[in-house]
Amino acid sequence: MTQIYTRSGDTGMTGFADGERVPKDHFRIEALGTLDELNAHLGLLRAQSGFPEKLLSILSDIQHNLFNIGAQLGQMKTQWITEK
Repeated sequence: MTQIYTRSGDTGMTGFADGERVPKDHFRIEALGTLDELNAHLGLLRAQSGFPEKLLSILSDIQHNLFNIGAQLGQMKTQWITEK
């Protein structure tokens, strides 16, 4: 197995594409993982045979919406989410 080096070590932090760093147990990371897990379950459900095409279409729309929500959550600054 090829080793991957991040050059920053595992300090318990993870980063977003914009460079913002948050703890790995941060609520945004948890939310993104939960969205991904739900999307995967819906994909498995859609892969089963015997469902009406209308239901498969609805599930597909839900998956697309979940993907878009995850993308938006991943791009938002934490301060925007936590400000009241």
